[in-house]
Amino acid sequence: MGQAFPLGYLGDPLKNIAPALVFLASDAAHYITGQQIAINGGSAMVR
Repeated sequence: MGQAFPLGYLGDPLKNIAPALVFLASDAAHYITGQQIAINGGSAMVR
């Protein structure tokens, strides 16, 4: 199934999703509002 993703593997929640969540929960993301952040390994790339 991982080969169906452009990066060639399935994402690992601890390696791929958790860092983004930690960033968004931190003070470093205080100016980010109302955004959708796709953490999908390129499976929904926009042209």
